[in-house]
Amino acid sequence: MNDNLKGFSVSFVLHGIILCSLISMTNLLPTAKIVKLIDFSLVERPGVDPQKNVVTTPVLQAPPVLKTAVPTRTVRAFTKISVPAPVAELQAEPEQEVDPPPLLAESIMAEESSKEVVAEAVQPLAEAVIKEEEGGTASAGPEVADLGLSEQIYVKANLHYIKDNIQKGISYPRLAREMGWQGKVIVSFMVDQDGLVHDLRIIKSSGFAALDKNAIATIKKAAPFPCPPVKAELVVPVIYRLA
Repeated sequence: MNDNLKGFSVSFVLHGIILCSLISMTNLLPTAKIVKLIDFSLVERPGVDPQKNVVTTPVLQAPPVLKTAVPTRTVRAFTKISVPAPVAELQAEPEQEVDPPPLLAESIMAEESSKEVVAEAVQPLAEAVIKEEEGGTASAGPEVADLGLSEQIYVKANLHYIKDNIQKGISYPRLAREMGWQGKVIVSFMVDQDGLVHDLRIIKSSGFAALDKNAIATIKKAAPFPCPPVKAELVVPVIYRLA
């Protein structure tokens, strides 16, 4: 019993000394330092509550951690684009034939009719020339009157000029002169609107090849002739007479 009391007294004194030492040390040390607690009471003694001997020291709190604001990433919402369905190609309607305007149609018809008039004028003109050479009159008869106004004016104004110009240009072939050949050659030829001639052909021969050939050469030499209103075919006699 005495031993226990002595042990308790010694333990109490030791704890008191240690406690005073700790208090004095805590006054000397900066308050910011952390003090570790060392417990020497390794053996529990009866009647003593070990929790009463535990000295608690204030625990320093760690400074708060600053939270860095992380910028939020904005995700763009994709807009759904609806693609329209392909439109079926419209079939082109067949082109309808459009009638030409009245003025255009009339001009086309007038051009065609003028060509027909020129073709129809060849025979009356030839007959008029032949009648004149045979002693008849070459005045505007029923055949010439059928020509258009411009063709009639051209015939009346230029028929004698063209015929006389051809006759003046005749160079009598030497052989035909020596042989005493005479005759009349009727020649047809085309006159363009520029007065040039082409497509020369013999409609009625004189009976002598030398005279026929000379008539073609004489007409070519006499050209160009007065320009007709449209392309025309003329029929002209070439007369060969010895004085």
